[in-house]
Amino acid sequence: MKLECQRVVFTGKAEACLEDASLGHDLGPDQILLQTRWSLISPETELAIYTNQRDFGASPHPFPVYPGYAAMGVVQAVGAAVAGFTPGDRVFAISGHASHTVISPANSFCLRLPDDLRDDFAPFIRMMLISLASLCRADIQPGEWSGVVGLGLVGNLAAQMGRCAGYNVIGAGRSEMRSEVARRCGLRHVLSGEPEEVAAHVGEITGGRGCQLVLDTTGTSQGLMKAVAVAMAGIGASTALVGVPWQSDPTVAATAFMQPAFSKYLTLKGGWEWCLPIYERPGSPLKMVNNRSSIETNARYALELIRNGSVQIEPLITHRYKPGDAQAAYQGLLQSRDGYLGVLFDWNGVGG
Repeated sequence: MKLECQRVVFTGKAEACLEDASLGHDLGPDQILLQTRWSLISPETELAIYTNQRDFGASPHPFPVYPGYAAMGVVQAVGAAVAGFTPGDRVFAISGHASHTVISPANSFCLRLPDDLRDDFAPFIRMMLISLASLCRADIQPGEWSGVVGLGLVGNLAAQMGRCAGYNVIGAGRSEMRSEVARRCGLRHVLSGEPEEVAAHVGEITGGRGCQLVLDTTGTSQGLMKAVAVAMAGIGASTALVGVPWQSDPTVAATAFMQPAFSKYLTLKGGWEWCLPIYERPGSPLKMVNNRSSIETNARYALELIRNGSVQIEPLITHRYKPGDAQAAYQGLLQSRDGYLGVLFDWNGVGG
């Protein structure tokens, strides 16, 4: 059986299109064939690759690149050795922008979905996983203050999940549209401005205590050092690096963070979600940093928060594109920060 698909590809700097591709001729015994219905663009990561402006984690031969890692689809076929999945199952998968994909569930996470979860909501589970790793490791109690720097998809969802955990959450961002979306999602305290302004407002809101936990979802030196992450952190706080620092910024001195980190006794933590194993199972080859959590348990928790309405997804969705219009989707995200946020590819009817 010949397996074919259509997939989004970056063919060069700021060039995206849809191409036909082969997935091989046979489905392996440990694999499933997934027909995608919806996939979600991860804006910061995918734009860093699309524009070829990254100097962290860059490949020496970056193009062509096949982006994406947040999708929802329907299982079409199942290998003989696969347990827990049958044809017709609706699943969330960590897979790319393609009409069909072949996945090994043991090595690339996918999760069966309940019937009452909207298809186009499921890919947002992936964006929630990014900050959940840091929230699971956080030393903070319900009722204490948490700050989130950046109100894109990751920051907005981190703020919503912090609120669900019982934290008092303060969000800080630069885009008025994204700030308004955060308010629509139930975030009471949304700030903007220079670090001194943000620090003053945080002091007023928290009674001078500051935030016990700050999540930097921007992945920028400005966001972490020079701007609001330091301004929001209280004495003894932890700052988690949730965003990926794709680009260096020589304009920001390390002392901009070192001095307040020293004087305020701050703790800096890496926030890469892959510090967690995919599944909780004996003999996992991945080091378990926190034995109470895994990608699987976090995904199930994220799913339930969406399912019961504790986390709002609809306000985050600003655009739906057919995959053939991939260039327009990425250019929109690149050129219109105040117009684009959650951008989905609709694969229904694409690729047969």
